[in-house]
Amino acid sequence: LGSSGVIGSATGEWKYITLENVAEPTDTFDFKIMGDSSLEFDYIHDASSWWNNSYQYKKQLNITNNVGSTLPSGYSVNFTIDTTGANFQDDGDDLRIVYWNGTDNIELDRVNETAFNSTTTEIWFKTQADIPASSWNDSYYMYYGYSAAVNPLSNKSNVYEVWDDFTNADTTKSSGADVPYSPWDTELIGSMTGGSNISSNQVVLDCDSTGDFWSTSDNGMLLHRGGCTGGHSVSVKLISIDEGGDDYARHGLMVRNSLDANSANQALTLRREWATGNDFARFTRVTAGASTVNADYSPGISSLPIWLRLDFDGNVNGYVDRYYSTDGQSWTQILDTDDASSLSGTIYFGVISADASSAAKGTWDDFKLRKLVASEPTVSIGSEEETNNAPNITLNSPANASTDADGNVTFICNATDDNTLQNITLYVWNTTGTYYTNTTNISGVSNQSSWSLTNMPNEDYTWNCLAYDNASQSDWGDANWSLTIEPPATCNYKIKLTFDNSDSSENLTNFPAMVKLNSTKINYTKTSENDIRFYDSDESTLLNHHWELWNESGDSFGWVKVPQIDAGSTTDHAWVYYNCTSTTTQNESGTYDSNYIGVWHLKESGAGTAGEYKDSTAYGHNGQGGGGDTGQLPTQVDAKIGKGQNYDNTDVIVVPHVSTLNFSQVTYEAYVNSNSLATWRAILYKQGVTWIGLSSLDNPQFTIWHGGASKTNAFNSNTIPDSSYTYLAANDDGNGVQRAFINGNFVHQQDWSPQPAIDTSTNNLQIGRELASGDQWQGILDEIRISNTVRSDDWLNASYLTMSDQLISYGSEQTVNNAPNVTLSLPPNNYVNDTSDPVNITFECNATDDNGLANISLYITNSQNTSFALNQTTNITGISDSVAWTLSLANGNYTWNCLAYDSAGMSDWGDANRTLKINYSAPVSDSCGTLNSNKILTSDIITTGTCFIVNASNIVI
Repeated sequence: LGSSGVIGSATGEWKYITLENVAEPTDTFDFKIMGDSSLEFDYIHDASSWWNNSYQYKKQLNITNNVGSTLPSGYSVNFTIDTTGANFQDDGDDLRIVYWNGTDNIELDRVNETAFNSTTTEIWFKTQADIPASSWNDSYYMYYGYSAAVNPLSNKSNVYEVWDDFTNADTTKSSGADVPYSPWDTELIGSMTGGSNISSNQVVLDCDSTGDFWSTSDNGMLLHRGGCTGGHSVSVKLISIDEGGDDYARHGLMVRNSLDANSANQALTLRREWATGNDFARFTRVTAGASTVNADYSPGISSLPIWLRLDFDGNVNGYVDRYYSTDGQSWTQILDTDDASSLSGTIYFGVISADASSAAKGTWDDFKLRKLVASEPTVSIGSEEETNNAPNITLNSPANASTDADGNVTFICNATDDNTLQNITLYVWNTTGTYYTNTTNISGVSNQSSWSLTNMPNEDYTWNCLAYDNASQSDWGDANWSLTIEPPATCNYKIKLTFDNSDSSENLTNFPAMVKLNSTKINYTKTSENDIRFYDSDESTLLNHHWELWNESGDSFGWVKVPQIDAGSTTDHAWVYYNCTSTTTQNESGTYDSNYIGVWHLKESGAGTAGEYKDSTAYGHNGQGGGGDTGQLPTQVDAKIGKGQNYDNTDVIVVPHVSTLNFSQVTYEAYVNSNSLATWRAILYKQGVTWIGLSSLDNPQFTIWHGGASKTNAFNSNTIPDSSYTYLAANDDGNGVQRAFINGNFVHQQDWSPQPAIDTSTNNLQIGRELASGDQWQGILDEIRISNTVRSDDWLNASYLTMSDQLISYGSEQTVNNAPNVTLSLPPNNYVNDTSDPVNITFECNATDDNGLANISLYITNSQNTSFALNQTTNITGISDSVAWTLSLANGNYTWNCLAYDSAGMSDWGDANRTLKINYSAPVSDSCGTLNSNKILTSDIITTGTCFIVNASNIVI
């Protein structure tokens, strides 16, 4: 198969064609007859397997290169699409651009230049691979039709070669001018003086002296990002101008051959004529040193802002075109196309300001630069395809990371489908492999199945469900869930933990409560870290927990996942059990619900090793001290809860980026203790997404930053004092509402309009440092948390109360009255007796108790094994006793067990039922024949009703 896709066949017959090593499972061939001697196989690049089955529709995008040279990867392309109708969200959040690289589907950043829910929505994205001359690439897809979709990737810096909204100003100075934003440079051309600065997330060009780019003069200010080669399109938003009263002050865009005065250039500027209103001016310096040719255009614009654009084809055809827009979306070409043949080699694109008779100032925003070829690539859109989604599986019960005491567990899974369900299978695995699997047929578009397993052995399990629909689409639950079978240990002591939720109007569900123990609350000599365990109020439901610090000489700090603390309750409680006969298992990740995407206790002593600062959640977002630089390690110190980290204004913990650290809603929590709030101090920072921090430059301020703009919440003086611990929390609902809390109390709400998005980013999360401006924490940080949901006021208040040890009151030590322990002694399990019935069988059971025994009962089925009918009960006393019963049993199968009660009414069975069989058979009739050894039985010997007495060997049938 050559590059042309033709298989020659001069002679012979093609019987089978095998397509191997394809990029996608759905690649196909189309057969065409070409004469009598060959077949042409046109390779049809079929759409790859669906990127995300939640999206109902997709269209293939084919990018055609219209020039005679390679279109490089990273070229910005656009297409126009009708986004009206029911298949699209009105806000366009469901529109995704996806690239198939031959192995994976990759979501791309995309930008809409015009409004959604329109017949002419214009979408821009960047190519991901070179396209050869006059060729095409159809590995791009547009997905849409998912009503719950939010936050598409839309970073303009990943769509254009350069995009800047001037929000991340840093302190890097460029040579020759005061530019507080690298990699920008301000060039003072000719005799111009002045400089640029960043103000309110906009760049200001401030000319201190007179100058002009017109006539033979070439004195002005140019803001640029260095030279580039080839064709480009550049645009910028002009916010305001201050021309000092001069009619000829100019502010606009320029492309020039060098940074030397009188260099060849082309420009488009806006000037304000006091008599006639706003005018555009085109001026051109065709060659170095030559006079500028000027032409004016008066569109009758009466107000700013306005957008300007220059297109330079890279001297392929030698032209420059000029455009303006009042909304940054619809562009109008103005003036004539100019000869730009003198512009070659390294070209500088930038923003200019100048004034012929006085100082001039221009304010700019939204700078955008993209590559431009002489004939732009075209994007054709394929027909709409509708997915047959695989079933969606929900694991319902038992809860993930749960513990069961008796080994009798009901598993429940739910499946939904956009077609028709066919079956669902439960898989349960233990440490050696598959423990159990069972398939149930189901139907409809939504269905639920359950499986009840009994007497599961004590060990750890994982489980999941797999469902199929009638189109053979299948899927699993999102992740395997875990289950531990662990019977209640025999423990001697317990302490009641009572929760005070009286100020809350919310049921706190799966709430992580902090337990603080010391010698005033528990006798350390009776327990240890791996002995102690927690039960719900029923004293049988084992709760997930872990210890942040176990310190038998002082305070110990642990976390327990409480199933529910009722709203307004002062009596809801849990139990601490200890001095037990077996060790317990800590379940750190199971202590936090799935909305916690990061819980850092910051208890570790760092050495710059990857993953050393542990995230306690199941996400495992572990951090690295100093980002690997041992000179930037925070120091382990005693903190609010156990240990924390002390920062000295140079330290940081870096958490590597993963997709789960992007979110559409968020709640932050932290315990902070700063020894210097004289400037901004960063607590959490993820460039392009998140910044929260503190300052007391004027009043104490707690700032949340999202969506490319700083959102500052200022509070009364001394609200956030130096050198003391303060619990801070803040949330953002993704719809422009931000709320801040101090020590569990709501203090401020900011409603933003328009709503700022919570951006996504692939940058690492920084704990204690903000990279762009170097705002680093100074003091102690402890208990950093991030949730991908908006935690309620009541939840955050309870979090503060539990972290300050005000939520729980601790009861006094009580002696545990354990249920009796029952041992089945006789007969052994699976006992068989073949003697003539009735047969006397002796049953013996032993019971022990830590209090005092009351009675023990034998329960046994009858010979049909259908119900208990031969039960026996005997009174017993003391803390250890045994009883034997002799019963006369007929032929049959039996199941039996013993149940013991103590004087406090506690009861328990033996660990598992036992079985026995009375299996007597009458002697064989003398009418049966006798088989001798080495006999071969054939059909003429064996007939219906034939019987033999077998007392031989080597019989063949």
